[in-house]
Amino acid sequence: MLKHFHIFATSTCPFCVEAIKILDDSGYEYVLTMLDKSPEYRNQLKKKWKWDTVPIIVVRDINGEEELIGGCSDLKAYFEVKNEQPENEDDFYTCSLD
Repeated sequence: MLKHFHIFATSTCPFCVEAIKILDDSGYEYVLTMLDKSPEYRNQLKKKWKWDTVPIIVVRDINGEEELIGGCSDLKAYFEVKNEQPENEDDFYTCSLD
């Protein structure tokens, strides 16, 4: 199934940096949205996903269906449980919020 990830992060969060590295190493494409200058948008994301910390990581399939992965540790677990490793290029396309 075609999918990509979306990371909502801040520049001072070490877990955000780690999640970005995990996705860099995975081969999946991802979108990165930095939230440092967007406190209102951060609040909207907290409400939408019912998630209070960064990173907020979402996976989206080709049909636009989104699923909250969670934070960095949740991303690690996601790859372990799903044993997510893209088999070929056709399998993918290219801290506190307060």
